[in-house]
Formats: sequence, C-alpha cells, structure tokens
Amino acid sequence: MPNDNKNLITFVVMAILLLITYESYTYFVVDPAARQAAARAHAQAPIASAVAAPPVQRQLSRVAALAASPRVIIDTPSLSGSIALKGARVDDLFLKNYHKDVAKTSALVELLRPEGMADAYYTETGWVGANLPGLPGDQTMWTLASGRDLMPGHPVVLSYAAPQGLTFTRKIEVDARSMFTVTDTVANGSAAPVTLAPYASVELRGLLPDPHPSGLVHEGAIGVLGLDHPVLRLASYKSWKKKGEEDWPSKGGWLGVTDKYFMTAFIPQQNERIDGKIRAVTDAAGVDLYEAAYLAQARAIAPGAQITEVSHLFAGAKTVPVLNAYKKSLGVPRFDDAVDWGFLMVLTKPIFTLLEFFYQLVGNFGVAILMLTVVIRLVTFPLANKGFEMGVKMKKVQPELKALQAKFKDDPAAQQKEMM
Repeated sequence: MPNDNKNLITFVVMAILLLITYESYTYFVVDPAARQAAARAHAQAPIASAVAAPPVQRQLSRVAALAASPRVIIDTPSLSGSIALKGARVDDLFLKNYHKDVAKTSALVELLRPEGMADAYYTETGWVGANLPGLPGDQTMWTLASGRDLMPGHPVVLSYAAPQGLTFTRKIEVDARSMFTVTDTVANGSAAPVTLAPYASVELRGLLPDPHPSGLVHEGAIGVLGLDHPVLRLASYKSWKKKGEEDWPSKGGWLGVTDKYFMTAFIPQQNERIDGKIRAVTDAAGVDLYEAAYLAQARAIAPGAQITEVSHLFAGAKTVPVLNAYKKSLGVPRFDDAVDWGFLMVLTKPIFTLLEFFYQLVGNFGVAILMLTVVIRLVTFPLANKGFEMGVKMKKVQPELKALQAKFKDDPAAQQKEMM
C-alpha cells in the first residue's frame, strides 16, 4: 500500500542514519585497535640510496634492536617508549590507552619500532646541505646534553658537534597526549657561511599484516598540503608503490602515514614553504620501502650565527577531540580530516560531531544515541508528517479505487483511465 511504502522509506532512512552514526563512533572513538605498518630508509639521501646500501638484519628481537643504541626513555600518560641517541630517531613507541584486543591485560598497541626489527617504522628529522661532510645522519651518535627521561614538562636536549665547525642542538618536548615538539638549532662556528635545509621523514620498511582488513577506511600516505589552499592528499599503499614518487609542494600543512586508527605525521611551521614528497621502492631483498617526508627551504648561516627550526610530530590515535584540539592550538589545517569520514562525509561528519557533543555532555554512549535519535526525528518530522498526511488521503479514496478495480478488472486501460 502507498502508506506502507512511505513508512518503509522513512524507516530505511532512519536506519541508515543510525548505522552511519554507530559505525562512525565505533571506528573513530570506541575501540581503536589495529596493527602498525613498518619499514626503514635513509632520510638524508633519496630513499633509493637505501636500496644500494648494505642490507641490515631485519629479524632482531625488540630487545636486541633497542640495545643497538643508547636511549632516552619516553613516559607520558598516553605514550611509552624511547628515543635512539644513534640517529636521534623517535623509533620506539607504544600507546598506553589502547590494547591489541578488548582484554585490558592484552599487549599495548605498538606504533613505532626500531630499525633491525622486521617491519621497522620510525621517524627522523635533520638537515641536508651540499658539499658538507659530517652532517648528522642515521649513524650519528648524539649526546644527551640535558634532561633524563622525556615527560610532559621535562624536555630533553641532544647535541652533536660536526667536524666542520657546526654544532647541532635538538630540544625535544612532549605533551600529555600525542604531540612532540622538536626544536633544532644549528650554530656555525666555522669561518665560512653554510647553507642548510631542514627535513622531516616518516619511514617504513614493509607492511605488517592487518588483523582487521577493510577497503572502507584509508591506509597509507596522508597529508593536507597546498601552495594556495590546503587540499587533502591521499595515497593508498598500492597506489603509493605504483607511482614510486609523487611531489606534494605546500605552504604549511602536514604529512605522514596513517592506518585505520592511528597516525604518525609531521607538522611544519604553517608559514613555511615546504617540498612534500612520498616515495616507494623495493630493495634487493624484495622488501618495500615507503617514505613520507618534507624538505623545508634552504637558509644561509653566517660565521658565528645560528638558525632554529621548529616542527611537530603527531604519533597516536586519531580521536577527533584530540585532533580538533591540535587543529585549534597549533593552527593545523583540516587535522580532523585524518579521520576517514567516507564518501558520505556531508552526513557522517555532522552526525558524529553532534553525537560526540551529546556524549561529552552526558558521559554515556547509549543516552547520547537516544538524544541523537530525537534530534534526527525532529529534523525529519516535516517529511514524516507529509507522508502521514498523504497516507490519510490515500485511505479516503481506497474504497473507490477497489470498486474501480472490481468494475474494470478485465479492462486494465479503462481501469487506469477511471483511476486517474
């Protein structure tokens, strides 16, 4: 019956909206639990140089890999791990608030793992310059100049003196959630000016198997970059490998690697021109190397002068309230779009925002869904009421329609004409 069709359409629309709401909250807030990708590459040179480099052992245990370098402990309410003094890499990180399965006694989610392990996954920052031997690289041993353990409110300072008279100082800070602040300073103690450009890189070797495969949520390279207007740029691992290399120039923005629930991304100064790039190659052992990196503009350092570069590193779960907080405090464009809202973003994002508002208000997800349902019913009431009115009108003419159907049951054309 026509009235039944109207009710069915209304029910289907409501069911779809509730399904989108539930799936959005489940994917992005309730139970982030996934694997991490990993790999290895050189940051100072093009990633292709890693293919020609001597192979490294990739089957070390975490204990053995961590023992290859002195370390600075990372301990925050959200993160635990360490920084390698060899290369000054952030390469060992676990998420304290997330477990591999629903059991609270299960292992913590691993985000980063050091070189030497299978599927290594780590980050680097540094400087490049032409004809300047001795610049700090992945084999450089830094010195812990001040601080002990990296904690919120307790930064550490690393230092390295290059043989050509340059002194590198790196101050690393971390907040209580998921953001590192890296302040690099280069002092020129030589008699000649030098020109250097800062870089930041997220590097992977191989891909961990995904325990929850899905083609619905983006995994791979991600960034919001653009010279005039920030644009969301995505590259799945498949397209990343197929293209081999892609340039993403930008002024400010951010760039990194994401999976379903977690992300590692660098954020440059938002007024700075950068050359973003994603690269992927396969080494002689058949292992895929992936890199998402940016190179900032070169700058000259006069004798006796120094320069400073500040960058931020996000490493954590893609919870929307946290992303929005960094979006506001650091001015990171479209940082909440690290979450894959799907092709129905015009619906899922507003619905999630409203659902999150209700959840923060009442602290109960079930009550928040009920409040959202009431709002949706109020918004769709005019349409539902119109359908109800049409149903009432159709009921009034039903007896006449049945009479016509009985009268002209052998003449469909005449029946249709009389009904009209």
